[in-house]
Amino acid sequence: MLPSPVVASDLSFSLPVEQRLTLLEQQITAYEQDQPRADWLNEYLDLGLELASQAGERCLQALQTSWIRRIYRTLLLASLNTHASGQWRSLCSDYLYQPYFVLQQIYKSSPAQHARLCHLHHEFHATDGCH
Repeated sequence: MLPSPVVASDLSFSLPVEQRLTLLEQQITAYEQDQPRADWLNEYLDLGLELASQAGERCLQALQTSWIRRIYRTLLLASLNTHASGQWRSLCSDYLYQPYFVLQQIYKSSPAQHARLCHLHHEFHATDGCH
């Protein structure tokens, strides 16, 4: 009998936040099982948004945006993974709304970010028909 794989939540208290986030990213983007893991997505969003919030509190807007874009990109890639089940892709797509709306607000607040906002809208709405 093979040992069960280590999941990020098993290591929640022993790894720094950034390492837990990275481990979850790897699991989320490579996941090909039938059973959706909403617990992974919840923890991933919590950790990423916590890091973004900390950056915002320190007035590090670029870092804050970077964390949100990282969350968005991971969930986007997972929602487009053709090796994953449709149920998993759909769940990742559902979770994609949270970082999408945060990025939308960030990009709307700056006229210089108009091109990024247009690209974000196009990219996000292109995922609607992929499931």
